[in-house]
Amino acid sequence: MTDPPPVLVFEELTVRFGKGETAVRAVNGVSMQVAPGEIVALVGESGCGKSVTALTALGLTRGHHAEISGRVLFDGRDLLVASEAELRAVRGGQMAMIFQDPLTCLNPSMRIGAQIEEMINLHEDCSEEEARHRAVMLLGDFGIPAARERARAYPHELSGGMRQRVMLAMAMACSPRMLLAEEPTTALDVTIQAQILELIRALARDRRSGVLLITHDLGAVAAVADRVAVIYAGRIVESGSAAEVFADPQHPYTWGLLASIPRVDRPRTRRLHSIPGQPPSLRELTEGCAFRDRCAYAFERCSERPELAPRRDDQHLDACHLPVHERPALRERSLAPGDG
Repeated sequence: MTDPPPVLVFEELTVRFGKGETAVRAVNGVSMQVAPGEIVALVGESGCGKSVTALTALGLTRGHHAEISGRVLFDGRDLLVASEAELRAVRGGQMAMIFQDPLTCLNPSMRIGAQIEEMINLHEDCSEEEARHRAVMLLGDFGIPAARERARAYPHELSGGMRQRVMLAMAMACSPRMLLAEEPTTALDVTIQAQILELIRALARDRRSGVLLITHDLGAVAAVADRVAVIYAGRIVESGSAAEVFADPQHPYTWGLLASIPRVDRPRTRRLHSIPGQPPSLRELTEGCAFRDRCAYAFERCSERPELAPRRDDQHLDACHLPVHERPALRERSLAPGDG
């Protein structure tokens, strides 16, 4: 049986803000895809282009100061050339996004139920009574107790975890084929994080929705993602199955990210690793590997830009000039915990 076609495809997506030498090159040739029922995690430090990639798919970076090229295909349609009317039909109805801070995204002057009803009425032809009933059912489906009473609450009356569940219920109100989730577990305690991640995993499994999980939390990625794309300075530097990337990471930036995660199987006195320096200014990117100034293993060839390509596995790609046979030893040295 052949695999279903991807629901969302990025092809050489490039996004620049501003003009000339001062332009911010936020995304630089990103290519990736998400299949139905698949969770793909886009990971990296703040400012590496994760959010801009997702926002551009929904047409939310359009403007007089944005230069966008490449293609973003949703069910075969290029959203970069879609009209505003076509994008409004896609947003919420066929592709939905939940943002990092639900309190700033929810309307503080509207009751929770009314906001979900508005989403349903915008995209589907149904009565007010039916929309109200569906809103209450959605709140219950996403684990909000006393859903009928909570539907009459205002956003500030709910906890952070409940507000994030409301965002999920609103996003899935019209059963979209694609969900973009931007840092959905930020500022939530560990127990609530696990519950939100389980809800996202259930959406992909039960509703066959594709999910693009935008995060810097590698713990969340390990819990739910099927595939991982690591982004740095607007470029994908490594991608592959989550199992492969965690078990056999190939790029020094990925090594640094993994080494910075606290481990429960190591003494608490061991010092956490940190990647030296800061990400480069997106106004001043030069040719070559953008990570080379922070990489302990940079050498002369790193002044040339490495292409994302398979080195050991056709499904596991990386953009690094280091010889493949030298990487295991270098990786072990990078991932070794520091002394406390």
